[in-house]
Amino acid sequence: MRGAARTGLGIALSAGLLVLLLRQVEVAEVREALSRVRWGLVVLVVALYFVGAWLRAVRWRLLFREPEAVSVGNLFAATLVGYMGNNLLPARLGEVARAYLVGRRGTLSLGYALGTVVVDRVLDVLTVVVLAGLALPFLPLSEGMRQTWALGVALGGAAFAGLLWVRSQGPEGPLLAPLARWAPAGVWGRVAQTARALAEGATGCDFPRQAPALVGWTVLLWGSYVLTAQVAFWSVGLALPWTAAVALVVYLGVGLSLPSAPGYVGTFQFFTVAALALYGVEVSEALTFSIILHISFFFPVTAVGWAILAAEHVRLRDVSALGGVAGPGSGGKAG
Repeated sequence: MRGAARTGLGIALSAGLLVLLLRQVEVAEVREALSRVRWGLVVLVVALYFVGAWLRAVRWRLLFREPEAVSVGNLFAATLVGYMGNNLLPARLGEVARAYLVGRRGTLSLGYALGTVVVDRVLDVLTVVVLAGLALPFLPLSEGMRQTWALGVALGGAAFAGLLWVRSQGPEGPLLAPLARWAPAGVWGRVAQTARALAEGATGCDFPRQAPALVGWTVLLWGSYVLTAQVAFWSVGLALPWTAAVALVVYLGVGLSLPSAPGYVGTFQFFTVAALALYGVEVSEALTFSIILHISFFFPVTAVGWAILAAEHVRLRDVSALGGVAGPGSGGKAG
């Protein structure tokens, strides 16, 4: 029931945001914007998205207790399956799917693999915070928006402090272990499970030794996202500065973390339009851009992820069912 409620909330939020945008759109302006699209650059956008997935796989490998035990190729395939799962399944079950696929191909428990996924996403949160902080002086923001960004930076710093704390605790720490056993069902139970997954994943990585590599690959990963956004601007004839690409990446980083329909329909469009509004881009043109960008992400990676899942003889419904049993600390070998 909790999963159904969360899915319903996400779909309702996505639908509301999409309706809000469509009420401001002129169909003729959308057609005109589509006529200017340079499809060769759109193909480059697709290629850059797959490059980003490979860079994520390389960074993810550093989070394992024994990185040499997992190959970048397997992690790359699992990442694409995860993207596909997030596109088609509710409640970000794609994250569970990529943990499952890694465990299925190796000898890792689902709980431990899922813990590394949680840490991977915490690093993304931290990166968005750093990007927001660095870009803050250069963006055309109102004073209220600047204060909101500053608050986000502070909350991101708190999230990173939380990561360090749960790492020091460990999954069987004096606070996390009792919390996981006694937390009531619902939100607190989910918080306890997430904290233990984070601890299990964080304790597997030698952060002091891996820090330079993690920072380096994170810069390359998020740099590829900014480059992807900039090339996407060029593909529709938008002459925007690089700060606009950074703003778009930050807005989507925040917006896509909210509950949404599968595939982020509506949410993706709303936050893209909001980011481009900072630079005076009309709603119709920004919406057209968001649709093209979203399609270039959605269909290729979904097709490839589905093919990988089929090659593993795993059905999508099996992945969906994992959402109810993939609580952190799940025992046994995945597969």
